[in-house]
Amino acid sequence: MRINLDDDENMEPSMAPLLDCIFLLLIFFLVATSFQQQKIDENPELQQLSIKLPESAAAMSVADGLPEPLVIAIDYKGHLYMNHNRLSVTELHQVLKEQAAANPDRRIRIDGDRNTPLQHIVHLMDLCEFEGLTNIGLRAASRAEY
Repeated sequence: MRINLDDDENMEPSMAPLLDCIFLLLIFFLVATSFQQQKIDENPELQQLSIKLPESAAAMSVADGLPEPLVIAIDYKGHLYMNHNRLSVTELHQVLKEQAAANPDRRIRIDGDRNTPLQHIVHLMDLCEFEGLTNIGLRAASRAEY
């Protein structure tokens, strides 16, 4: 039996279904991406690091007459930051050693993300106390800020 193949007909792929698929993928990725605006904290260091402080009903502000503390920020992954710069544990250890030599009563403030495991904050406090810096505070946001 002989089958007649129409070789005269030119077979070209249709572009319309391909374009439909591309547009559907584009729409999918636009919808899947969240454009959620995070609440901006007053501290520019926390804005850049996007650290969300834990809430406390008893949080209070510090008196204005005290000298500025050395601020160490820690994100939820355990990364350490000082003055908008990420530090390794060794670098932080060196900074703390220098601060303790200059002023053993230097105030240290830890700005920890609310999702940071407690072990990371305890390790940071141990580093401070190992160098003799015992005036350590943890920053929390009052519930009115949120």
